Amino acid sequence: MSEPVQDARSYHRPRYIALVVDIALGVAILALLSFSAAGDGLYRAVDGLRWWAAAPLFAFLAVGVSAVVRLPIALWRDLVHERRFGFSTQTAAGFAADRLKTLVVGGTLSAGSALGLVAAVRAAPSAWPALAAPGAALVVVALSFVAPVLLEPVFNRFHPLADAELAEALRAFASRAGVPVREHSAFAMAFGDLWRLIDISRQYYLSVTWQAASRKHGRPWSKEMMAKFSAARSFAADVAEKVTTTSMEFMGAYGYSFGNQVEKYARDYPIVKLWLGGAQRDRMEIAHGLYGALGWQLPGEK
Repeated sequence: MSEPVQDARSYHRPRYIALVVDIALGVAILALLSFSAAGDGLYRAVDGLRWWAAAPLFAFLAVGVSAVVRLPIALWRDLVHERRFGFSTQTAAGFAADRLKTLVVGGTLSAGSALGLVAAVRAAPSAWPALAAPGAALVVVALSFVAPVLLEPVFNRFHPLADAELAEALRAFASRAGVPVREHSAFAMAFGDLWRLIDISRQYYLSVTWQAASRKHGRPWSKEMMAKFSAARSFAADVAEKVTTTSMEFMGAYGYSFGNQVEKYARDYPIVKLWLGGAQRDRMEIAHGLYGALGWQLPGEK
């Protein structure tokens, strides 16, 4: 077994085990608070308050108890294990701050959900699901718009792109795609990578075309130039695959609908990669062309 594969297994396998244990522990805590005397004991802390205060406070306390019990697993998984493999430089103070933020955000959302659910049950005891279901759907939709603006800055730091020309190009690209991208959004960084690949691909084939037209680098039908043609074509096809796949990930299930161009691109780029023999033949032509041009030799050859 190769060393990279062994390292990957050494990293991922303990994390998977920790994840399963964490989920099982969370479910067990929820069950204890719901169906045992432990929940009654915790509820005594808010007993006597009005329902609109007791419901959210009890939910917040339940989230807090679960977070405290599962803290050792989170400490090992997100701090100790990550630092051991060199994937994190976070300090213990930074980890504690993140866990506290997570507790406040998760507790607040749970408290609001509990308050809305209890209010629905009190307003319509026999038909509360008819109120709770659309209410929950509206909350999810609202959070999908609010979370990137209010919650992401709590855990991450974002700065505008220093390159004004690149920032303007990203905004133009997003406008053509019909997807608004704020300059502080994490999506802007991903779009920056995609734009870089697209521009490199464009400059690549233009450079090879100029070399062929000027004939300063050999005849257009020489093996060396054919290798350059194949390299530019296969690189552009790989970029198309990368850009299309990332765009589909951004758009989610909507990316598969026929109402936008991304779905068409996802069907077209495999066809483009098959032109003139496909990506594998391109790579063979690259090897054949550069073998003589660069003087590659096998061991023992002269």
